[in-house]
Amino acid sequence: MASLYHTEPKVTSDGARLSIGPFSLEKSSGSVPRPDAENSYNLKSPTTLKNALKIMRALQLKKPILIEGNPGVGKTTLVAALADAIGMSLRRINLSDQTDLMDLFGSDVPVEDAGPGHFAWQDAPFLQALVNGDFVLLDEMNLASQSVLEGLNACFDHRGEVYISELDRTFTRHPNFVAFATQNPHHQGGGRKGLPQSFVNRFTVVYADPFSLNDLQMICSHRSLKSSKEINVLTSSVAKLNDYLENHRETSVQGGPWAFNLRDLQRWLCLLSSNAGLLPAGYITDFLHILFLQRFRTAKDANIVSSFLRKHFPSFEGSHNVFHNVGVQHLQIGLGVLRRLELSRSMCSPRSRLPLAHLSLAESVMLCVQNNWPCLLVGTSGSGKTELIKFLANCVGAHTFSMPLNADMDTMDLIGSYEHVDTRRKVSAFRDRVNNVCQAAIVQQLISLKNQQLLTDIEKTFHQGADTDFAQIREVLDQLELINPSLNLTTLSKEYDDIIAQSQRDNQARFEWVDGIIVKCLREGNWLILDNANLCNPSVLDRLNSVLEPDGFLTVNEHRSRDGSSLAIKPHPNFRLFLTMDPRHGELSRAMRNRSVELFMPMRESHGTGTLKLDLESQISRFQYLNLLHCSSLNKQSLIHALFSVCLDHLAVSDVSLLRRWYRQIMQGLFALNPAKLAQFSRVFEIYEAICMSTGYIKKGLMTAYERYAQNLQVPDGFWEAQTIHPLNNPALVPFGASYNPRVHMRSLGALFELLKNIVALEQRSALLVQNVEPKLPQHMTKGQRSMATKSSERYRMAPIQHIATFTVQFGRSIREFLDKALASFDTYKDDVFSTLHFAVSWLNDVFDLSMRPNFEEAEWQVYLEIGSSLSTRMGSIACLKDIASSLEHNLAGFNPSWQLNSGQSMQILWVTFKPQTSQNLDQLALKLQVENFAQRFESICWASGASIDELGRLYQTISNIYIAVSANLEDVRQEYGAASDSLAALEKLPRRDASWDLPYLREEFEQLLQYRSSIDRRSLLTELYRVLARLEDAGQY
Repeated sequence: MASLYHTEPKVTSDGARLSIGPFSLEKSSGSVPRPDAENSYNLKSPTTLKNALKIMRALQLKKPILIEGNPGVGKTTLVAALADAIGMSLRRINLSDQTDLMDLFGSDVPVEDAGPGHFAWQDAPFLQALVNGDFVLLDEMNLASQSVLEGLNACFDHRGEVYISELDRTFTRHPNFVAFATQNPHHQGGGRKGLPQSFVNRFTVVYADPFSLNDLQMICSHRSLKSSKEINVLTSSVAKLNDYLENHRETSVQGGPWAFNLRDLQRWLCLLSSNAGLLPAGYITDFLHILFLQRFRTAKDANIVSSFLRKHFPSFEGSHNVFHNVGVQHLQIGLGVLRRLELSRSMCSPRSRLPLAHLSLAESVMLCVQNNWPCLLVGTSGSGKTELIKFLANCVGAHTFSMPLNADMDTMDLIGSYEHVDTRRKVSAFRDRVNNVCQAAIVQQLISLKNQQLLTDIEKTFHQGADTDFAQIREVLDQLELINPSLNLTTLSKEYDDIIAQSQRDNQARFEWVDGIIVKCLREGNWLILDNANLCNPSVLDRLNSVLEPDGFLTVNEHRSRDGSSLAIKPHPNFRLFLTMDPRHGELSRAMRNRSVELFMPMRESHGTGTLKLDLESQISRFQYLNLLHCSSLNKQSLIHALFSVCLDHLAVSDVSLLRRWYRQIMQGLFALNPAKLAQFSRVFEIYEAICMSTGYIKKGLMTAYERYAQNLQVPDGFWEAQTIHPLNNPALVPFGASYNPRVHMRSLGALFELLKNIVALEQRSALLVQNVEPKLPQHMTKGQRSMATKSSERYRMAPIQHIATFTVQFGRSIREFLDKALASFDTYKDDVFSTLHFAVSWLNDVFDLSMRPNFEEAEWQVYLEIGSSLSTRMGSIACLKDIASSLEHNLAGFNPSWQLNSGQSMQILWVTFKPQTSQNLDQLALKLQVENFAQRFESICWASGASIDELGRLYQTISNIYIAVSANLEDVRQEYGAASDSLAALEKLPRRDASWDLPYLREEFEQLLQYRSSIDRRSLLTELYRVLARLEDAGQY
């Protein structure tokens, strides 16, 4: 039999049997496989196939099967896949130390809606499976109590029966009945214990092998559309990280041992493959924080793992900036985007603040919410775990319920139990539901001012607390339904009638099932926070394992239907589960930690880094940045200007209509700014208003780009209107544009925005210059003032003036007109166009500054004229800029001929001819510096070494040739450099001459001759001199 496990078994399936290797199972009659069965599980990976073969072999015996293995190896999933493949019904029961035999076999339970004291026997799921011949799966077997194990003995041994004393009846095991039990190794803690050997002997024990690297790659390829290359990178990095943590136990002191398995890989692939929100814009490295780094509990451990990951992902920087924004229907932090519930968000607490240091953690929690993953927040008391969850809930309008756990809690406190019928309990719950309906109606403005009496009745009814007259609630419901029949209050009205009818019955000795907090949240779609989860018995929380699986559900064995079947609750789509724990009080079980995304929250420092307050009213949320104007103590004008620009950069497209109103309020003293800051803010505001209102940048450029992006992103309505007017503020959209629509790249829009800002600022400066020209003599004015003064006064028009400032304004206006036309066509959004225009605007600003200097430098002006001439040539080489190039060339030619340079041009010719070559890139510069350092080492030892003149000469010539080749970027000389390095190393090992040895005569002169000979070859020297003389002769200088 051992040879079976060393060869790959063959899987075959037909209408009658399923076979794996030599073992087969007969399919249930009438079994129909699920449509997605083939994609739900992959039996092709070697380890999975081997584990399946073990189970198939064990199924050949009429014994229960005990499967043991680490969390995440697929024990439960494999059993479910086999049951589905042969068409057998599978009943899953989660065991804990609080599970008793009643949960397995059945009990007398109250019959709801029956007479007082009416109880009836109901079979439990295990007994039903035993009788009907179904498969049953007992999860977490080593958490069960000893009494449960003893009660199962007769079912699992040769007797195959169970005696129910309450019924005085014996139930015999059906021939097709098979019991599976799964457990994690007991040494992993969490309340697990070793099973008695006498009990284990009743099982066929199967040990599930952990996945190998090849298994992970095959499983991920089966369940993801990513390329095999990407999947190999992910799986190999996770496997190597596991090996690293296993071999470096010092990294696992706090919170360890750490283990990353298939669940982490599936989350990674889910984030990379998802089309929801901004996840398509994410790269592999964008999710390293949530999956790996943020679970480590010390900065040292996180830095060690970060350095390890950087070796596998060189582009990973270790930290990232988190952009945050709020819109009418969405909240964004980083790559996390949550939809805001329109009605609920208005009824949540308006005081929502978050430390800026926790923004990255908030992004991770949002990704958990977005993908419906349970989230485990770890941190000491007061670190802000619950506060972070409630902050997000308030922003999106989710209802949260927080339940502090302790050691005395059991499963009934979470799931529910049978309680004595109490009408007051139903009245209180009904009142809360009606209250929510009334709040929603008011928010929707379904009640107009004409119904002031109804508003008064609502306020009076729900401000009386527990003393509310129940009849008044019905009156309110009737009036609401009359005002707006679309509210559909039929359910509430029926519930009201049921409560009235029940209150009139005799409720003595009547019992009813009351849902626990988990069941309520599962049904209603609320956010549930289990605080201090590690204080609770681990077996109680492990009852939730089935809910935390993909497409999971909660089986309530304690509450069964009339036919005896357990209540299976499918979670509401909006249900989310959060757990918090203080690691000083112990750890959760590895099974629970493995099923959750674990995030560590460090203790907040007392001085902090500020807090983020998101206003629930999104129309004013981004104007909060303007509060920095009042809080800032900056006095330097350039810094104040930059601060104001950043504030206005973050305003959204939808905020532009409110911009003028906010400007008036600020100028009227909203932030109590001093006059200097008000004047600076006014100038910055005018620049942004001109861009947003008069250039068409918003409508033609930005919104057109966003509309094209919207075709590939699944984001809430209004997402694009809430994006900032500066397109580069949201880094998630920058790489996304390059991938999906290269013609509408955000970098190009950002370059366009900066160009418009610079041009409008230049126009603003020239306009201020015209307004503030003082009456002076022409000789006391700057060149710029004199050129602008001709527009405002007759006395300056006859003076000899060079119109420098006027030229800059006119040329800037021609660039702006080009950009206005470019907004309608994205074909001109090219890097060479924008880089050339940026250079042109920078040149214009420099020329304008030069014209405003009291001491005008003629030589500097000649340099700017030469730069302008080369700029004209550069623009002329780009098709769409030829008209601007012609305008520039014409304007440059129009300056006074007295400013044209007629002498000294030979120096420029000599400089162009003999100027040194500059490095073209960083690699060339680094190699050049390396060769220079190499030459200095040679010069420091050459004369003191014992080498011959021939050896020194050859090495000197080699170094010289390498340096010339590197400077000219002629060829790759790394091989020659390596050989020279070996020669120099050998030279350094030779014995040195003593200090009395004299240096060669005329050594310095000889060095100069060698350097000159190395820089210019002797043959080409005459040719070069003739060429220089010819150029001088043509210029009339020789």
